[in-house]
Amino acid sequence: RPRVSLSPDKRSMTYTLRVQEGQRYKMGKVDIAIEGDDWLVEKTSLEQLLSLRTDDVFNWQIMQADSTQVGDVYRDLGYANTVVSHDTKLDRDAQTVDLTYRIQKGTLVYIRRIVVQGNKSTRDKVIRREMKISEGDLYGATKIKYSKARITSLGFFDKVEITPKPTTDPALIDLVVDVAERNTGTFQVGAGFSSIESFILSANISKQNFLGRGQTVAAQVMLSAVRQMFTVSFTEPYFFDSRWLLSFDVFNNSEVFFDFSRMRSGGNLT
Repeated sequence: RPRVSLSPDKRSMTYTLRVQEGQRYKMGKVDIAIEGDDWLVEKTSLEQLLSLRTDDVFNWQIMQADSTQVGDVYRDLGYANTVVSHDTKLDRDAQTVDLTYRIQKGTLVYIRRIVVQGNKSTRDKVIRREMKISEGDLYGATKIKYSKARITSLGFFDKVEITPKPTTDPALIDLVVDVAERNTGTFQVGAGFSSIESFILSANISKQNFLGRGQTVAAQVMLSAVRQMFTVSFTEPYFFDSRWLLSFDVFNNSEVFFDFSRMRSGGNLT
């Protein structure tokens, strides 16, 4: 039972939760069962996914992780509402626990709509093209996790959440992609002094997700009594919405030394 005590000055409170640990149990028999005996995946393949084995010390977190692993196998096959429950049987004398994972796979579920929300400047297609699951596809838990990872790795958002939303039809489900945009622009200036170049000034400016298109634009400038250097670069990760990336940079540099001067201009195309 919790115990609450008030400080002498009555300005603070101490809350104590008393825990009785009980006995430590080890795993006895570990089994998997399915409702209706309709095995879509071989039982031995599912058993190989389990981390909690016979003679291991019982661990609730590992049991929950194993349940998710087993359930995701069926969710990847389109059974979005798969539930994996646990049946436990304690042997208090031997201090062991027999555990059975029971799978209820439900019915096949398809993706009806993918709804993107929270993007104020980013265009929908910048997010949608990173999705590895499409409208009309069978539900797939791993594809959804991979899609979230790809959207997050863009670096445009502080938060990315993909949440299944039930519809009036139990065979259809919506996916809500909720994002929170972050500032993707940077601006840096610097100054220095050299006995040869006198004062040196530099500036760098870059913008990811330029105009909400997922493009990157950057410019660098360095000025001194000897050198003048200008560089502009541009990257389009999906050229004309294809799987090709386009990137180029152009530069114009001028250097003036005691007995000669050098001017260079050019660029690179990828």
